[in-house]
Amino acid sequence: MLNLLNNAVDAVSGTGAVFRQTAVINNTFMDIIITDTGTGISSDDMSKIFDPFFTTKPGGSGLGLTVAKRIIEDHGGAINVNSRIHEGAAFILRLPIHRHDADE
Repeated sequence: MLNLLNNAVDAVSGTGAVFRQTAVINNTFMDIIITDTGTGISSDDMSKIFDPFFTTKPGGSGLGLTVAKRIIEDHGGAINVNSRIHEGAAFILRLPIHRHDADE
């Protein structure tokens, strides 16, 4: 989550905004949506953003989104991205809600 928030902040140059929303879907999943009004992601880069070592940041390792995706998927979740150049990007994390009874 921290990596996605940091990426959103980095994408906003000058004045802009980063938003976080949450929603519960059918008491089964929680969506966490991180949106920025930054530069957006080009269509060429969109297919590569989760690839190891792919980065557009000077000095970036290209591992942040790769690791974030892996952690989310390891917990039974998914991550999706919507982006428009010069308008920003939205990362949608969908995580399962596991309810544990006190007896478990």
